[in-house]
Amino acid sequence: MVTRRMILAVPVLGALASCAPSPVVTSGSSATTGTLAPDDPRYVAAAVETELAALTTALAGAATDPDAGLAPWCRGAAEAHAAHARVLLQADPLGGTGSDRSPVADPPSPSATATPAGSQSLARAYRDAAESHRAAALDEQDPSMRMLWCSLAVFAARGAACADASSFTPAPVAGRAVPVHVEAGTAPEAMAALVSRVDALRYGLETMIGRSGGGRDDMSARSDQADALRVELAGRITAAGGQVPGPELEYELDGDPDDAGARDGIWARLEDDLLAGWVRLAAATTGASGSPSPDSGPSAQSSADPYGLDEIIEQATQQAAQAPLHGLGTSTWPGWV
Repeated sequence: MVTRRMILAVPVLGALASCAPSPVVTSGSSATTGTLAPDDPRYVAAAVETELAALTTALAGAATDPDAGLAPWCRGAAEAHAAHARVLLQADPLGGTGSDRSPVADPPSPSATATPAGSQSLARAYRDAAESHRAAALDEQDPSMRMLWCSLAVFAARGAACADASSFTPAPVAGRAVPVHVEAGTAPEAMAALVSRVDALRYGLETMIGRSGGGRDDMSARSDQADALRVELAGRITAAGGQVPGPELEYELDGDPDDAGARDGIWARLEDDLLAGWVRLAAATTGASGSPSPDSGPSAQSSADPYGLDEIIEQATQQAAQAPLHGLGTSTWPGWV
């Protein structure tokens, strides 16, 4: 059967050629399985990731400007894509670090004609991959797998953005987490957790602004953006019939805000935690429609998720650009912490 997922994956291959277990697999789920057919979404995705690994490896070898950051960025990306493919092909892609990594299908072979063709071709391949992974997320019924697909879509979208801008620093990093089965909870619960992560970012920025003597205009600007995001999230929660949680008095920071040299690292980790909040919200959300308009009426408001899945992936993609601005490269599995 030819699926929308397979159709979306075709341009990718063409462009390149030039924490509770949930063992029940429902219809539309691509979780645990004993084998993978060629049209299985996981196998299609593994083929896409294998091609991206081959392309970035080739680009790393062909890079001529050691100061542009392309070679180390591509090496990091190639390692990430190889890891993506391995996880997609194992019996349980949500098995975590203790999972049996033996593939349940023969790994796809990269195209023999996949050759380095410059950053614009790389950007096009990444955009196609992001759209393919996004389509898989929209079709997925298993919350943990939906989170995995969103993570892959975000990584690919970040690759496209880096290639479009020819900006290849910092390089992708392995990160500290791999996909596992999660207890998704409800969308309102995930929204409350997301608000808490925004509040942690606001607290951290305001603390570091104060400790710096007010000399960080970039922090002040981002703090204003975080305030606006909290207002938006509160409006979405209220429109969906929920209650907006209040901020804590203080939040633990991963570093010493008195140390000027540590502040950007603290900032980057707070941004990475906020990304995790968006990706976790994807696990608790189904469908593409978003919050109802204020004029929709009570019944529409109570039946709608605060955000549609498409919106969440877009928000997560935008959020994924923040931590790299402060020196933390995109992790292999964005949003998993």
